[in-house]
Amino acid sequence: MNYEKEFGCTIKRDRGLEQLASEGAVYQAARSRPDLVAACLSDRPIPSVLTEDWTLPAGAFGIGGGPV
Repeated sequence: MNYEKEFGCTIKRDRGLEQLASEGAVYQAARSRPDLVAACLSDRPIPSVLTEDWTLPAGAFGIGGGPV
């Protein structure tokens, strides 16, 4: 949003990033894991993101949106 203000240009022609973000939906998976949301919004690195038990994140590749 700061870049949009600084350069006087938006990502979308009809609305700015702040409005675009406010139109988004919060997935139930994020609502049920506030600890992960806090980690993602933190400026500190996440201790470990490597796992053998990886699954596709909630909301990734919606219907017809990817190779899965």
